[in-house]
Amino acid sequence: MNVPSVDHPIPIGIAVQALPAKPGPCGGGSAPKDLVTVNQTDGTVSVLVNNGSLGSISFAPAVNLPVRQNTTSASNPSSIAAIDLDGDGDMDLAVVANDDADSQRIVRVLRNDFANSQLAFAPSTPQTAGTNPSAVVAADLDADLRADLVTINNTIGLLGRTPSGQVTVRLNSITGDMNCDGVVDLADIAPFELALTNPSAYASAYPACQLSRADFNADAKQDGRDIPLFIKALVP
Repeated sequence: MNVPSVDHPIPIGIAVQALPAKPGPCGGGSAPKDLVTVNQTDGTVSVLVNNGSLGSISFAPAVNLPVRQNTTSASNPSSIAAIDLDGDGDMDLAVVANDDADSQRIVRVLRNDFANSQLAFAPSTPQTAGTNPSAVVAADLDADLRADLVTINNTIGLLGRTPSGQVTVRLNSITGDMNCDGVVDLADIAPFELALTNPSAYASAYPACQLSRADFNADAKQDGRDIPLFIKALVP
């Protein structure tokens, strides 16, 4: 058995999925299961691609990915889910970790850009969750064929005397669908402009929609740099 080591993995942060969209070596078209661990000491996730064959277990050397770009301190990742969030057939990673300022816990998404038999993950993008999330899972909760995220949050009650728990659901929305009608079309132009110019007014006018639908370049901001990509979505 060939299993490479990783840096201080913790049991809660293990995901077992077929990360690239590839046929399995054992026939039948089923993909072998790869392993992903979160590593608290250095704030990374490790991907171990299954390269074994029928009757043997073997993994390629671990590929370590930073959970965030700010590496001045460890991001303290604690939980991970492997799920196809962008519908391209590759498993993306959702990780509970610290924000850039180490002031709160959030979910960070690492998009899998697997191509030409090579693993490639885009830099993580932050996603707000509940108060102090400790675990994340994924499922299609609204039956729209897109995976949504659910976090389990640790919160403290009044004056810290009563521990309580919450669950936060983040629905996987269509980027550019600013009026939440399920399509990106000309009807989204006005709400897109409103989201960029007056976010609070957009939230009041479209309370069921997420402002992040306007974030085309995945920089956790809604600004003029998203306009060319929005136009491209309207006129593919």
